[in-house]
Amino acid sequence: MRIDQITFSRFIAAVAIVIYHYGQEISIFSNEYVSMLLHKAYIGVSYFFILSGFVMVIAYHQRGKINILSYLKNRIARVYPVYALALLVLILLTFFRNFNLENLIYYLLMIQSWIPDKATALNYPAWS
Repeated sequence: MRIDQITFSRFIAAVAIVIYHYGQEISIFSNEYVSMLLHKAYIGVSYFFILSGFVMVIAYHQRGKINILSYLKNRIARVYPVYALALLVLILLTFFRNFNLENLIYYLLMIQSWIPDKATALNYPAWS
């Protein structure tokens, strides 16, 4: 099932988050009206997660009983390759600055957010 209004709303939230992180210095986003909205764009993260969870509940509810192991295997197969690629690109682009083998292990195992002060040690958005 596809709900176009929710998909568009998630798109707007994702764009606001990207602009919040990377585009605030661009002149079109730095005027007083737009910048006022962008200073609260971090709220879009929670909004995006809530809508994504809602979409997943609708999608999986239609399937009936869910096999948890199958679900986890599919989610990892979908998320982990892009996650690992982003980590590799980040390490290469920063020329191994702030590189620490312990942090890398936490990030490869995707447990950095469970350990205080490690959630933003390498790849800031990976906490989510």
